[in-house]
Order: sequence, then structure tokens, then C-alpha cells
Amino acid sequence: MPLLEKILGQFTQVGIIAVLIVFQQEIRKFLLIIGRTSFLAENKNWWNIFPWKWKIDESFSNNYEDIVDACKVLAETNSGAIIVLPKTSEMRMIAATGEIIEGEVTRRLLIAIFNKTSPLHDGAVIISKGKIKAANCVLPVSDNPDLLNKYGLRHLSAIGITEQTDAVVLVVSEERGTVSFVKEGKITENLRTDHLVELLNAEFAKEMLNV
Repeated sequence: MPLLEKILGQFTQVGIIAVLIVFQQEIRKFLLIIGRTSFLAENKNWWNIFPWKWKIDESFSNNYEDIVDACKVLAETNSGAIIVLPKTSEMRMIAATGEIIEGEVTRRLLIAIFNKTSPLHDGAVIISKGKIKAANCVLPVSDNPDLLNKYGLRHLSAIGITEQTDAVVLVVSEERGTVSFVKEGKITENLRTDHLVELLNAEFAKEMLNV
């Protein structure tokens, strides 16, 4: 019996590890879904200790003009960029995959981050609560078979994070020098800067009305 117990114990440990490896993408999606789902009361302080429940303070305002101006400059210099703007969560689990910045949102800082010589330029920037929270973040990549051969990793990452969260994303194409808007897994390409500002203002104004 002790030998059998030891064998079964080892099997259980290996089984748990195998499940985590095989279903890592599903587990990741589950955690992201938990992050935007309110199946318990939001006003319970103990519930807010979990990292996926750290919510955005609705009193902040983002400088969309500076964000879009930075995208315009980056597009003109064919510098790729991906900027994530969450609506209801600061996405700290995603931010933890990059470098924490907690800096003011400015055109110059965004351009510096995505400069091709910057060590932070490859990943995504997360902007929430009126601040650049983190840079060089790793995003989940869309596995939509209809998109895999159409877009590169940067655009697939933007689509992936919007498939799994309520964030909207701006993507600057390094190859084409264009700016795209991504929401709910759908991408609108080659937008004018004034149209982008309107989209962002409308998107977050709508969110504020729902509070």
C-alpha cells in the first residue's frame, strides 16, 4: 500500500503538470475572462486584492491627441508600435510581462519607447488611468485561422488581446506605415489621425456613460 500510494502520488503530480502544459492557452484565457467578469460584488474590498480585479479609476482622462500624434510620427518613420487601452481593468497580469513605467502619457515618451533602437520597442505599451503603465509587454496572439496568413505578429497580438478582453488597440505597421484600430478581434486599417481621436473619445465616453 505505501508503494502504491507513492506511485499514485507521483502520477498525480505529473498529471497536474501535464494539464498545465497542454491547457496553458485555455487557462490564460480563463484568467483574462475572470479579469473582466463581475460575478461577485465589485464593492467588496477583499475581492479587489486579486490582480485581475484592480480596476481603473473612472475619473482619469487620457491624452488621445498625444497618443495619436505619436502613432502618426511612428507611421511616417515606419516604426512599428502597439498601444493597448483597457476599459475596465489595468491588466496588471499582462503589464507584469514587460517593464513597469508608470509615466505620464506624452507624445515624446511614446515615440522614444517605440524607437527602433529602444530595447522596449518590440512589445506592447499599456495605457490606463491616464498613465503609461508598462512597455515591452507580451500579448496573447490570435489563433484565428482566417488571419494567420494575413497579418504579422504585431497585428495578431493586437487582435488576440481584444478577443480576450475589452481593450481597444492602436497598431502601427512597420512595413506599410499605417495606423489601425482594433476592437473585439476586428481590425480597421489605414485610418486618419483625426478619425482615430474621434474613435477613442467615442469609445471611452461610451464607457463612462455606462458606469
